[in-house]
Amino acid sequence: MKRRDFLVRSAYGLGAVWLSSHPFVSNLISQTLPRRFAASDTVTLGKTGIKTSRLAMGTGTVGYGHTSHQSSMGVKGLSELLLNGYDHGLRFFDTADSYGSHPHVAEAIRQLPRDKVTVMTKTWARDPQTARADLDRFRRELKTDYLDICLMHCLTGLRDFAA
Repeated sequence: MKRRDFLVRSAYGLGAVWLSSHPFVSNLISQTLPRRFAASDTVTLGKTGIKTSRLAMGTGTVGYGHTSHQSSMGVKGLSELLLNGYDHGLRFFDTADSYGSHPHVAEAIRQLPRDKVTVMTKTWARDPQTARADLDRFRRELKTDYLDICLMHCLTGLRDFAA
């Protein structure tokens, strides 16, 4: 055994022993779920009343600068991937302006009943005027009358938001 392998395996072993000695972890491990969960289960998001699949299909792995791994598949490729997810019970599409995936999602939702899909996007806006302009543009890009969810991208504190 190489020295590096020995050190790595020893660290894993010590970590496992340390974790198993903590009551929180042992209680968590000993719990059994009341039933089996599936990605396509319908859940309600908090108090919003929005009912959608437990799992969202993301469109922005390494997403920035109006591109991502998923949007680099092209409009046809990513929209087909989203439609395949829909066929398997996924109803929640996660997109963002910075991923460049709005046209891809628009193509997918064009082929689906809009009221059966949850569309979430994100904005970098930090003031109401910019947010309103972004929402209007996003609806045009996504070719939809409404957005289900819009998050403020990378908001880390109150100082990030202009009053």
